[in-house]
Amino acid sequence: MSSQQQIDANRQNAQKSTGPTSEAGRKRSSLNATKHGMTGQTLILSPEEKESYEAHVKSYFEKYKPYDAVTTQFTQQLADALWSVNQIFVQQSNLIALINAATAELNEAGDALAAATTLAPLSKTLHTYTIYETRRRRTAAALEQKLEALLQAYAEQVHEELPLAAKVANQHKAKGKPFDPAAYGFVCSAEQIEQFLLGQELPKKHQKPASGAADTTE
Repeated sequence: MSSQQQIDANRQNAQKSTGPTSEAGRKRSSLNATKHGMTGQTLILSPEEKESYEAHVKSYFEKYKPYDAVTTQFTQQLADALWSVNQIFVQQSNLIALINAATAELNEAGDALAAATTLAPLSKTLHTYTIYETRRRRTAAALEQKLEALLQAYAEQVHEELPLAAKVANQHKAKGKPFDPAAYGFVCSAEQIEQFLLGQELPKKHQKPASGAADTTE
């Protein structure tokens, strides 16, 4: 059984457990929601995170292969949303470890009031993280659906216009003139036209990447 002196000490410590006490700690804490993209506003990366973040984003551009400004933006937003999900998961894991450690210590002390005072704000923060995670996963799912729809429409349009684009390209080639597909309103690229002329089959449907192929959030 804990002495009254131990109980009083536990209660005082619980009251003091309100967050970082150093100036650097307070600054880091104030940046957490922004730094990890939890609120969906922006991402601020530490030097240690920069390389991992860039590799994460690169994997999504390789996975979806955006073809214009709009699909590039959606790809970036999707990568950012899933990056923030991963960061939230890290925060959740750290907090759960802290809660478990604090619970074991306070249970041993036998002070229910100190346990409630200490664990309540931690549990509230964990609940907030869960809300952030749910929102970001929902955002990521919506972004991926829009991106897939745009890429599918693009693949269908390329497949439909390639025969005519190839014909116009051949006419320019016969006259020794350069051919810019965009100047004639084609969305297909010169490379795609060349592939078509060489008899290479271009997919009519957008090739969905394998599930989780570039997902670095787990």
